[in-house]
Amino acid sequence: MNPFQAIPATVRKWLYLAFGVAGLVPTSVSTYAVATGGDIPTWCIGVAAVLGVLAPALGFTAGANVTPSRGEG
Repeated sequence: MNPFQAIPATVRKWLYLAFGVAGLVPTSVSTYAVATGGDIPTWCIGVAAVLGVLAPALGFTAGANVTPSRGEG
């Protein structure tokens, strides 16, 4: 059994989607700062470099592929 299967499918789906959205936040802040000619916040640089690339693809793909088991709603 996959350890992630211990978490109900509906909960996993929301966790994956939240992870995807979390990846969009630093990327959006960085893009906005560059577009307006401002400085990118320090906290955003490292987070955007890692999470911004991985989170949307992984989170949205995983969330789209979660299917509830029978009896779950």
